[in-house]
Amino acid sequence: MRALADELELLVAQAADECDFPLLGERSARDYARKLATHAELISWVDQGRLGAFVALYGNDPAGKDAFITMVIVAPSFRGQGLASGLVVAALSMLKVRGFARCRLQVHQQNAPALRMYERLGFRRVGGSGEFVSMELAL
Repeated sequence: MRALADELELLVAQAADECDFPLLGERSARDYARKLATHAELISWVDQGRLGAFVALYGNDPAGKDAFITMVIVAPSFRGQGLASGLVVAALSMLKVRGFARCRLQVHQQNAPALRMYERLGFRRVGGSGEFVSMELAL
């Protein structure tokens, strides 16, 4: 798990340099990556033994039937290849099979590529706060 946390840390730190992550808060990229490696479910894409992209999600409310995608990151060298949408589709399929009724997420309002991707996948805007848009998809 340490190697996974180290690779997650690299991608989280790169992404944090590019934009604001609300869930990172006061945590360092290392602390947040360890939290993800320990508590979140990860669907990842690996290239030549290196983590190139991942979706981190929490599907820990089966009684409430809600899941939450907390982070989607693609390493800069792999962007534009459809990895994010492919991983999100895989996550949504898994959640549906498990009986979840809805998936939620938040995305920075200025992250136009992510907003387009989520809308293309069927997510709808349901509100937001500050710089972030809340979205959800009925599964």
